Amino acid sequence: MLARRLPCGRRKLAAAARAAARAAAAVLRRPVPCLSIALVGERRMRRLNRDFHGVDAATDVLAFPLTEVGGEQEGEIVVCLPVTEQDARARGLDPLAEALLCIAHATLHLLGEKDRTGQQALRMRRLERAALRRIGWRLPAAHLLEVGEGKGSRLDPARAARHEPTSRRRRTSARPPGKSRC
Repeated sequence: MLARRLPCGRRKLAAAARAAARAAAAVLRRPVPCLSIALVGERRMRRLNRDFHGVDAATDVLAFPLTEVGGEQEGEIVVCLPVTEQDARARGLDPLAEALLCIAHATLHLLGEKDRTGQQALRMRRLERAALRRIGWRLPAAHLLEVGEGKGSRLDPARAARHEPTSRRRRTSARPPGKSRC
């Protein structure tokens, strides 16, 4: 059941998700779009990704611009908790931090940011880090190395190890100082 996979309680997750979306809009100095955020399992995400992007696999997050009514943009963000949980483990991050990163990323896309080229992806990573910093989360420096050409670019662990100081290699948990998981 998906409710068991929540990285923290529903209210705290909802508040953190709103904060991540607001922070992403704030780093662009843009108004916060009216958003709907859905948390889904792998089966539903796979179906959405196949139907809308032609990719028959689950992904961490999808963003759907819906309408622009009276100058206010609306959109929907769909986050796949099982995939974000796997990604968090692979990166050594807190699962909540990974989910919030996905929400910030999708919000930036809804506000017009792209990440198709290496340069765009690097800008996106910097904006994501800035957004999460605004709400008290710090991502490891290796996050900036997760750039590449096109969608699905992932961190090269050997490259990350070369660019991160030895004293920080072991501690890559994205958790605000002095705060518990939720």
